[in-house]
Amino acid sequence: MTAVRETPASAPRALGLLDRVNVAAGYAVGALLGLATISVTYQILIRFVLDHFGVNIAAPWTEEVARYALIWVVFVGAGVVCRYSGLIAVDIVPHALPSPYGRYVKIAAILVTIAFFGVLAWMGVEFAATGSIETSPVMRIPMTVVYLAVPVGSALAVVNLSALLLEGLFGGRDIVETGSEASE
Repeated sequence: MTAVRETPASAPRALGLLDRVNVAAGYAVGALLGLATISVTYQILIRFVLDHFGVNIAAPWTEEVARYALIWVVFVGAGVVCRYSGLIAVDIVPHALPSPYGRYVKIAAILVTIAFFGVLAWMGVEFAATGSIETSPVMRIPMTVVYLAVPVGSALAVVNLSALLLEGLFGGRDIVETGSEASE
């Protein structure tokens, strides 16, 4: 994941709050990755190491923990990296065009991405609502807890992309180079 940058002192207060939310979300993503790693490691130890010594322990919950943690990691992580244009993108067109045209292409791409995540958030809310009647097979948790990753991460992406766009339009940020600096 890309490093979280400090908000300049001249930035509006809302951007500072958004960046603090992103830092907290980044820590949550890290914690969920750690949980998934521990869960998978535990499953490997049980399945291959202990079984080799004749110890048979069942831990079917480890697969669900890892899977559901990674679902949250993907959606919340994608929402966070949107703040710095960190999603995978083909940036050759905006870089190849003269400055004002490249900027228009990048703005159009951000607007399309905002629309995509907006639709995904809306559909995710509807999908999460259907999860209230389902439970996970092993841990018996409501699937709404899992399905909420889609609208939460998508809403975070919409807010972060909107902030990126506003900074590019009114804050003097070079919107064409934003994705390039995130990968360095």
